[in-house]
Amino acid sequence: MCIRLSSEAKEVLGAFYLQLRKKYRSSDGAPITTRQLESLVRLAEARAKVELREVVTEQDAKVSLFVCFTIIIIIIIIIIIIIVFVSLTQLLDHVFLHVD
Repeated sequence: MCIRLSSEAKEVLGAFYLQLRKKYRSSDGAPITTRQLESLVRLAEARAKVELREVVTEQDAKVSLFVCFTIIIIIIIIIIIIIVFVSLTQLLDHVFLHVD
């Protein structure tokens, strides 16, 4: 099965990519690379394949963006939980064991 992107899907992914590149253009690099764009495309293609379609729709592209944002949010939450756990552990050690 040969999967192709619809013009709407190309527009959604391309606009997202260009917007981030433009917004965060700096000397130390952009927050999104072409490799990451390719990953978004593959994710959208996978969704189309699951639904036995040969064309990636605009909705497939939007879902791929949603999945990526969701993963980022989950990672941030996990990091916050780890930081709180470590801080609480250190506080409890200090209070109960008088460890400096």
